[in-house]
Amino acid sequence: MQDKEDADQLFRAEVSFDADRQAFEREELGRQGVNAKGGSERAAEFWDKAKRKAAEGVTSEKARALFERRSFNVQRATNDTLMRHEQVETNRSLQDSALARVKSAIDLAVGDPSPERVALARQDISGAIDVVSKIRGDTPEITANLKMASLTQLHKQIVMNAVDSDPDAAKAYFYANKKEINGGDAAVIEHALHKGGLLRDAQDAADEIATKFTSEADAMAHVQKTYSGDKEKAIKAELRERFNMRDATVTKAKTEAYAQGQLLVAKGQNVPQSLLLLMDPSQQAALIEHRQARARAAAAEARAANASKPIKTDWSLYVDLREKAAADPEGFKALHLGEYAERIGPSQLEQLLDIQGKTEKSKPKQREAATLHQQMSATISALKITKAQKGEFQSFVQSAVDDAQETKGKPLTYDERQAIIDRAVLQGPDPDRILPWGERRMFQLTPDQRTRFKPNAATDAPATELDALNDALKQQGLPQTPANRLALYNRVTNKP
Repeated sequence: MQDKEDADQLFRAEVSFDADRQAFEREELGRQGVNAKGGSERAAEFWDKAKRKAAEGVTSEKARALFERRSFNVQRATNDTLMRHEQVETNRSLQDSALARVKSAIDLAVGDPSPERVALARQDISGAIDVVSKIRGDTPEITANLKMASLTQLHKQIVMNAVDSDPDAAKAYFYANKKEINGGDAAVIEHALHKGGLLRDAQDAADEIATKFTSEADAMAHVQKTYSGDKEKAIKAELRERFNMRDATVTKAKTEAYAQGQLLVAKGQNVPQSLLLLMDPSQQAALIEHRQARARAAAAEARAANASKPIKTDWSLYVDLREKAAADPEGFKALHLGEYAERIGPSQLEQLLDIQGKTEKSKPKQREAATLHQQMSATISALKITKAQKGEFQSFVQSAVDDAQETKGKPLTYDERQAIIDRAVLQGPDPDRILPWGERRMFQLTPDQRTRFKPNAATDAPATELDALNDALKQQGLPQTPANRLALYNRVTNKP
């Protein structure tokens, strides 16, 4: 009966002990590198605790002695396994550290290839390789090859880093350290040095040529005429890259400017002239058409909102905008006219939009608008009218010129425009006057009043011609009277 109880106690102790042992062994074998160090000390502590714990239920001296003998054998076998693991991991950690030291030495020297840093890298590489070789038991030949490979890596990286930026320095460094570079790598480096020198010369030449020629075709023709062989190919490749970058930069700037312009138009804001100048003509035209469409929509909304009270034109503002169109076409082109929809009547706003369109579309249309402005300005200066009347006059003439041009199907001549201007300033009795006085000019009348308007008979030549006619009469020795000026004017213009 006692033997059975001893066997049962021994079994339970061995099961408990083996479970703890397996857990401890798995933990230790999972330790890598420097973490495996100190395994013997941890094992000694573990065995003491594990055996005392497992033997707590063993009361028989016989069973306790048997447990002690069996656990000792297990402990010895496990310790052998753990010691080997610790040694392997320690050696691996030392090798990894030594190789990391080699890499760090190379990286530092490549970042700062001064003679002092390179000399220090040599020392670090040699010491680290000696450590690795000692651990592995390498022969002197293997150790020498390892050192040569690491020094080759060091010198190769230093040369290749400098070959593009400073080919001359790279070449000098290479030949100073060539004996520490493997033959195959030395050949590769020499080829790279040749290409680096060629590349530097090509880059210098391309920089100079790109500043002289704005056209890629002209630049390429110059290279083909001036260079040959590999140098010609290298320079052309560099030039293509520069012109591609230049085109890409310009295209990006145009695209960004157009996108920014669209955003400003969508917000109902003016597009700065500087932004318009960054766009190509098609982008400018598209943006202005978009803006004009929004201006017309704004005018329609303003008319709808003020249906019971038609919008009256602020003639002073209208005159200012026309003056800007004449004096600063690019600045006028940048304006968002829709913001004036509640201050300028629909007819006058449409005239301004049309002027803006002429400013954008073509040089002939710009010249046509500028000439008409000059003709009107000459008459206005002679009439000495108010700013509001000036606006009414300009609007009337503009509308009449547009109608006549549409009927004719092509631009009016100078004389045809002048005839419209002269008609606009005809003076006579107000068709709706009650008292026997009060006169108005044609441009001040409503459409209905113009059908009933009877201008006064001319008593003098047009105001714009007075100075020239006075000079002509003076040269002929004739009095400078209204009648003489009118007679001379009619004779020159073939009027009865």
